[in-house]
Amino acid sequence: MFVGPRINYVFDVYNAKLKVRTDLGLAYIITSKLDLHIKYAIGFEEITPNGLTLDLGYKL
Repeated sequence: MFVGPRINYVFDVYNAKLKVRTDLGLAYIITSKLDLHIKYAIGFEEITPNGLTLDLGYKL
């Protein structure tokens, strides 16, 4: 289980924005090289919408 802040700086041709979020999630280690994460990001402003992600990680 993890909780923490995340700060992203997004730059494109028309504008640059700083995004501040908090991530809440769970991680499950399947093997020593393979893990699975599910994360919910809570945005603090209109430019950072909430979102749910599912990630699969592999260690090289």
